[in-house]
Amino acid sequence: VATPGVMFSASEVFKWAHVRAMGDRLNSPLILDRALLTSQAFHIDFVMAVSGLVTMLVWGSLTPDRRDALVLGPLPITPREQAYGRLLALLKFFSFFIAAVAVPTALAFNFVSVGAANLFDFPALVLGHAAAATLAGGAVFFLLLNAQLILAAVFGPRAIRFITLPLQLLALAGMIAALAS
Repeated sequence: VATPGVMFSASEVFKWAHVRAMGDRLNSPLILDRALLTSQAFHIDFVMAVSGLVTMLVWGSLTPDRRDALVLGPLPITPREQAYGRLLALLKFFSFFIAAVAVPTALAFNFVSVGAANLFDFPALVLGHAAAATLAGGAVFFLLLNAQLILAAVFGPRAIRFITLPLQLLALAGMIAALAS
């Protein structure tokens, strides 16, 4: 999942050397700052798009369905415990997923973009990039999670089943269009 972000960073090795040299030659650190901001925004947007796509793919497992009722019904588990279990599983899934996307991208981007003058800032830059990507992905994940729960509360779980596929297709098309532009 992190491969496109890492490959994009690797393809910019010569760009950063050129931008850094141009900034030094023109004595303007704003050139490097603007290029860094643009590239970091792309990486954060990429994490958000992938987070949204994965959330839409697991959309159907967020609310209980008939199969859950048949399997868990005879067990001495309250609906509240089922909800907690589902929420904890989603949080665990999100944690592993976001770590797999944000950390390699943060390492690759900062490895490529940090110059010799900022070498000792590398750990802080990686940590900051990973934190920003994690929070951005979390915002998308929880926004979509809340949207589904609101839809389930307003229209009921049956309506969620009927609206899931069109919403997944729309989200997929929107994310592909956002990444293509």
